[in-house]
Amino acid sequence: MCYKVEKQRKIEQKLSEELKNVPGFIADFFDRYKSSATKKINWIYIRDMLNWMLSNGCIKKDSISNIVEEDMNGITSNNVIKYLNELKNGISGRANSLDSINTKKNVFSSFWNYLRQNKCVDENVIAYIPKNLYKSEKKFKEVEIPTDEEVEEFLKRVNDGNKNEFNVIRNIAIVQLIKGSGIRSEELINMDISDLHLYEEDRPYMMILGKGNIEMYDKVYMSKRAKMYLEEYLTMRDIFIRERKITNKALFLSNENKRMSKGAITSFFERYSDGRIYPHMLRHWVGTDLYNRTNNIMIVQRQLRHKNLETAARYYVHMDESTIANAVLDL
Repeated sequence: MCYKVEKQRKIEQKLSEELKNVPGFIADFFDRYKSSATKKINWIYIRDMLNWMLSNGCIKKDSISNIVEEDMNGITSNNVIKYLNELKNGISGRANSLDSINTKKNVFSSFWNYLRQNKCVDENVIAYIPKNLYKSEKKFKEVEIPTDEEVEEFLKRVNDGNKNEFNVIRNIAIVQLIKGSGIRSEELINMDISDLHLYEEDRPYMMILGKGNIEMYDKVYMSKRAKMYLEEYLTMRDIFIRERKITNKALFLSNENKRMSKGAITSFFERYSDGRIYPHMLRHWVGTDLYNRTNNIMIVQRQLRHKNLETAARYYVHMDESTIANAVLDL
C-alpha cells in the first residue's frame, strides 16, 4: 500500500475513534468529505466551536456527546460571531488571521446547511453573519521568494554544515529536487523509489500523488541538475540500506531508517538558511523563474499543478506601475 494511502487510512481510523461518542447527526456530516485530512481538520474546527458553545452556556449540556438537535437550533448568529471574534482577538489562545477565520466560517456554513437539509435545524445561522465582517483587506497573499544568491548560499551551507556524508548528499538532493521541479515538501516525503523515472525517456520525471489526491498520479518533470543530484543520492542510498540491512520503499530516508518527516526537512532548511528559506518558498522560486524564462503562465500552472490559471497568475505575473501606465497611454 502506498505511503500516502496508508497515512490516510490511519487518520481515518483515529477520526473514527474520536467520533464514536459524537451524536450521529453531527458525526455523519464528515462523511461528505473525500480526504481524511480534510475530515480531520474540519472536525477540529467544529469540535472547538461546539466546546465553546458549551462553555459559554449557548448549549445547556455538559459535553458534545449529549448534544441533541434542539440544542443546535438554539445557537444564534450572534453566538457564532462572539466565538469568531474571540478567535480573531486571541482571547483564549493564539489570534487567528482573517483568512483562517473565513475558512472556519465557511466550514460552519457547510455544517449548518447540512443540518438544515436534514431537518435538524430550521435555518443556517451563518447566513446572517455580515459578509464583510471578517473580510481580509489584502487583495491576495503575497508570496515570499528567495533571491538566487540566497538559494546558492543556502546550498553552500547545506553542503558544508554536516559531517555525515549521507545526510549532506540526501539534503542537497532534496533541495535540488524541489528547486528543479517545484514539488511540495509533502509530495516529496510521500515519494517511493518506484515513483522515479529517470531513464525511461530523455526527460526525467516522477509520478506524484498531488495535493488532495489518493489515487490520481501527476506526471511531474524535473531538471537535469535535479536528476544528477538524485543519482548521486541513490548511489549513497543503496550503500546505506545494504549496510543497515533494511528494506524501505521511501525515496528519502532518515538516519533512523524511516521515511523523512516534514519536520526534519523544515528543520534543516531553517538551520542552514537562518530561517530565511522554507521548502514552499523554493516552490515559488520555481514558479517565478519558469514564468520569467517562458512568459507562459500555462507552463507554470501545469508544472506546479495549480487548479486554475488565476491562482498561478496571481502569484507569478507581476507588473509594475510603469508597464501599466505605458500600456494605457497607447489605448
